Amino acid sequence: MSSISSRPGTPRVSNSASREALARSEAAREAAEDAIHRADYLAEASRVLSRSLNLDDTIAAVESVLGEIGGSELPVELVLNKIDAVDTLRRRRLANRFPDAVQISALTGEGVEALRARIAQRFADRFEAVHLFLPYEEGGKLAELYALGAPIEEREDQADGVYVRARLPHRELRRFARYLVAEARSERARRAR
Repeated sequence: MSSISSRPGTPRVSNSASREALARSEAAREAAEDAIHRADYLAEASRVLSRSLNLDDTIAAVESVLGEIGGSELPVELVLNKIDAVDTLRRRRLANRFPDAVQISALTGEGVEALRARIAQRFADRFEAVHLFLPYEEGGKLAELYALGAPIEEREDQADGVYVRARLPHRELRRFARYLVAEARSERARRAR
């Protein structure tokens, strides 16, 4: 293993450490690319703490990276975080400059409901309201439903299984088709009329 040091007293950087750092960087990039290719939607979070922070440059950098890794076609929601740390005037200026952005504070929870509502609105046409009955002996299906992150609007444990009223992504309807309850089918028929 060789070492590089530019001056006496400076930390030594080994070639193997550099290779490890590069490998971690490449692994992170590959993970990001994989996540982008599986994503339906992106929320771009930008901090708003510093007056000197140029959000336009940050947004441009994110868009550039997304373009490089094949994520530029996905819808993106601009989320301005740490809004609790800026004064009222700065908030108004940010709202004027980025009128479609959601202002939130992950620390205090401010604006998080508005972000949830925006995401739900964005995905509303991708989900189908369903009524499901999942027998207890097929409990894995309930776990699959929760793993999807599908909005569960109602859950009722009954003698033989679990009745669930939820919103399923359209692409998952076939997987859960055998568990659909007639109420959901008749509800869809009523809406179609």
